[in-house]
Amino acid sequence: MGETIELRQPDDDPFTKVINHGKAGGRTIGGNLTLFTLLQGTPYRPDPSGGVLFLEDVDEEEYRVDNYLNCTEVE
Repeated sequence: MGETIELRQPDDDPFTKVINHGKAGGRTIGGNLTLFTLLQGTPYRPDPSGGVLFLEDVDEEEYRVDNYLNCTEVE
């Protein structure tokens, strides 16, 4: 709601990896990767257009994450 947030990787976090350093702007949209995938094609699908999309999942096999990302169309 108009707030500016800054996300930083904690120094002691071995799991987070920065792929591209820089700044991004837009509406923050986030949630569970599995749920986001299952909502595709429904009226409940969040619209990520013009936003910053954060997806999370825990203890998911790599091949399943790959499947979820490859069957999800993000506009």
